[in-house]
Formats: sequence, C-alpha cells, structure tokens
Amino acid sequence: MGLKHAFLDESGDSGLDFDKPGTGTHFIVTAVLVDDDALAEAHQSSEEVATKHFQGGEIRSRKVGNKHERRLRVLADIASLPIRAIGFVVDKRLLWTEGCKYKDVFHKFLRQKLDSELSRLYPKLRMSSDRFSTPEFMESFQKYLTRKYQGDLFDYREFGFVTSREDRLVQVADFIAGSLAKSYDRETPLETAAHLRNAMKPILNIWTWPERPEPFTVDEFTEGETGLDPRIAHISDRLAAAYITRYSSSKDPDDLVRVECTRILRFWLREIDAREYVASHQLIDRLSDLRASGINPTWFRTDVIAKLRDSGVLIASSELGYKLPASKADCLEFINRGNTTIAPMLKRIKAFREQVLRTTEGELDVLDRPEFKNLLAAINKDSDPEVMSQ
Repeated sequence: MGLKHAFLDESGDSGLDFDKPGTGTHFIVTAVLVDDDALAEAHQSSEEVATKHFQGGEIRSRKVGNKHERRLRVLADIASLPIRAIGFVVDKRLLWTEGCKYKDVFHKFLRQKLDSELSRLYPKLRMSSDRFSTPEFMESFQKYLTRKYQGDLFDYREFGFVTSREDRLVQVADFIAGSLAKSYDRETPLETAAHLRNAMKPILNIWTWPERPEPFTVDEFTEGETGLDPRIAHISDRLAAAYITRYSSSKDPDDLVRVECTRILRFWLREIDAREYVASHQLIDRLSDLRASGINPTWFRTDVIAKLRDSGVLIASSELGYKLPASKADCLEFINRGNTTIAPMLKRIKAFREQVLRTTEGELDVLDRPEFKNLLAAINKDSDPEVMSQ
C-alpha cells in the first residue's frame, strides 16, 4: 500500500463539565485522506471549491454556520474530490464508561485510539494539521507520535503543522469536521442532521467512541415483518462487534478489508438507518484503497461477504445491497434469495445423479465421494416433493 496523506482537524471542546456554558457533548477529529499520486489533483479541485463557494477565501465551517442549504451545496462538491475521510466522533457524555473523568486522560485515550486506527489502516502516512486553529489536542498528538515513532526504521509516520490559509485540504478537513459536529449538535433539527450525514456518505466513514450501551430501544421499533425487531438488531450488532474484536489486530490485509466492511455495516445499523441497505458499489468503493490490487465485485462477494457469513456475521442482502439484519423481513429476504438458488440446484443435481445411475445401471454414483457426504444427505432428505417443487 502506497503513501497516504492525512489532513486533520478537530471540532468541539475538550471540556467535561456539561453544566458549564459552551461545553459541547461531542469532540470530533476528522482525517481527510489522499493518495500520494492524487495529491495535486485534490489540491486543485479543492481550490475550485474555494473559488465557487467562498470567493477564493478559506473553506471554513464557521463561515457557513447554520445556513444548512449552503452547507449542503459545499458538501456536494467536496464529496466529488479525490479524497476519503474518517470522522472520529467522541460522545463525551459516555466517557465515564472508559474511566476518562479528566481532560488529560481523555486526550491520552483519544491519541492512542486515533493512532491505532490510522496505523492499522494506513502503514505509510504523512499527517498535517493547522498550526493555529487546533493547538491543544493536535499539539499533544504530535508529541505522542514523535515519542512513539522517532527512530523506528520499520514505521513510516510523519506529523507536521501547516498554515491552513495555505493548504486547502486542511480547510476541507475543517469543513467536514464542522459539518459532522453540526449533525451531532442538539440544536440541529433531526431531518437536517440526517441530510448532512447523507451528503458526506460518499466519502466519509464515521467511528464513534465510546459505543452507546443500548443503541436499540423498543420505542424505535414497529410491529409486523417489516418493522424493526430489537432482538434481531441486537444479535446482528453483537456478532458484528465480536468479529471486529477478534480480527482487528490481524496482520492479514484481507482480514483488514473484512473488518472495515463489518465496521461500515455496523455503523449503518447503529447510527444511520437500521432499515437501509448499503449498495455493493458503495462498499467496494470505500474499501478498495485498503487492498493493493483493488477489489472487484466477484472478490467482494466470495472473499468478503461470504467469509464474513462463514465466520458468523449475520449479513442480509437484496438487490439494494447489504446490511446487518434488524427485522424479520431482512432475515426472510436473505433466506428467500438463497432458497430461489439452492432448492432448484438441489433438484438439478438430484436429476443429474439419477440419470447417471440409470445409464450405468447403478454402477456410478456421482455423489459417492466423501466430500459430497453433506450434499447427498440433503438430496436424500429432500426427496419430499414439497421441498423439491421450487
């Protein structure tokens, strides 16, 4: 995997006294990621965004404020840039679950989390942040990286400060961080928050920390097969989380792709819309830069989705894409898609076998091999005409 450039910015404050005026509930760090060979194009394209929306001035979230329609127009153009972005969203109200009662402890945990996730995904990374607008956390993050990686010949990690007025991609990171913060702001209408996140979906993966202990409540769910069922949502969420924990430290690059795919599907279930499928092309697009040879649809189906299912992750699918199931309808959709393929295929294999047996007067049974034991048992059991009538 080649060199990546990461442009970082933060939004929010580090305060933990929520009774104090001005103390927000969330702290956000955004990393805008660019391939080394796409860096010049990304800078040029972001310059065009500045010219179109800011009369050539800085691309700044605070300049837009609560003008949400204008913000959405800017985000639409940012989403077309040759970039990816990761948003690390910290819900400070839940930090007591991690033992982070004080700001310095909070910063320590976040530094370690940010470094571990970025280094796991991108071994060769050159990071930059605004020298002036984000002094506190980013300065501590730079010192942390210097202490950890200085003199390590087997690691490629750089961190430096730039002047945001001279670097459009740091400004883009600022705008994404500010927009993400708006989507989590208690003062932002829920519909507007959803529109903001939808506008960033093409380029942005969001990691939330700490996790909400009970993301699914009975109040969110409705009756009937299509209504969301908290029992199904919980088991889908728990099995996905277990897979991420089990394989997140794997050195196999293909495991890395499967972990990130599971992260995306789990985030959709918990934070976006438990009813919504994620399109195949959208998943492939988000994951492709994690694999040197890229990802094609066949490999994605057989080496990502199929192997996740083999490992116990519940993944429903339809013509709309993939999701972690959260309703009876999700489960039935997956079973029905399998049934329309498996039952006819069993019927064809049975007919093929019987024709060969008749032709050879019973001497050749094409299923009389150890590797076909389960298949033979299924065909013998499925002699029930009701099963074979599909």
